[in-house]
Amino acid sequence: MDSKTFKSGQVTIVIHSNLVHMTSDERREWFQKEQERKNPVLMKLNEIIHKINKEVALG
Repeated sequence: MDSKTFKSGQVTIVIHSNLVHMTSDERREWFQKEQERKNPVLMKLNEIIHKINKEVALG
């Protein structure tokens, strides 16, 4: 399994997943489908990222 690093606001996210082998369009489609399905892991990650961004913004 490979990894890839992304930035979201001031948050650095390291993905350890086969998702890194997808094109950006394929990843976007995968994330949209999983959000529609309410994937619990993805929903929790979104919650954590938003919480961290909020805390960083309030500084």
